[in-house]
Amino acid sequence: MKKLIAVGIALVLMLALAAPVLAQSTVEPSEVNVVLPPGSEATVDKSVTITEDVTTDVWAVVTECDAGLNVALSPDVYYTVVGPTTVNFTEIISLDGAVAEGETLFATVTFYANSYPLTEDAEIGKQTISVTKGYLDIKPGSYPNSINTKSNGVIPVALLGTDTFDVTTVDVTTLRFGPSDALPAHDLTDPEVYAEHLQDVNYDGYTDLVSHYRTKQTGIAAGQTSAELDYDSSTVDDSINVVK
Repeated sequence: MKKLIAVGIALVLMLALAAPVLAQSTVEPSEVNVVLPPGSEATVDKSVTITEDVTTDVWAVVTECDAGLNVALSPDVYYTVVGPTTVNFTEIISLDGAVAEGETLFATVTFYANSYPLTEDAEIGKQTISVTKGYLDIKPGSYPNSINTKSNGVIPVALLGTDTFDVTTVDVTTLRFGPSDALPAHDLTDPEVYAEHLQDVNYDGYTDLVSHYRTKQTGIAAGQTSAELDYDSSTVDDSINVVK
């Protein structure tokens, strides 16, 4: 009888150690939507917060991924994480050279907390990823790029820098967006204003030029599936989804 009780206690302890931490964890960011120029790769910091007082392994698996899109995470797994705490993964995202410009590919990363590599009842969150190959990102951070033409707001537009293209060389007075060739809503010739509009929106390590355009001045209308940005003597575009 004592032996049976001891075995029973051992089984309970084993189950307790393997218990998942569902609903007691958060995964940030839950979405990554970027545009990557050819040859660029995004490096995204991913945090997983265990809010429960528990000891567990934490890991991630790329559970879905379109051909041509590459997603890798480091480290592969955190062992014996003592909660509550936050662990961080580094996510590297890139596109194969054969991916066509303007094409959008998708992936899903699933995060687990349990005894690695057991995945049953261990899922604590998912991250969805969309990556478009191109040089312009309308509404950085979103996909699809939904636009309400009745909006009184502005549309952010990012001209993406690369290892061969320095966006600070662009003459900001030549920027025009949409069918109506709308002008930027902010005075980018003001050095302080201009500095605020230099960002790295796609996490690839290169500075991007973000400009904003009043929606009603762009001339974007129902049925349009893309919009163009003109600068200097060049034109780039990105997809849009007109909702109204």
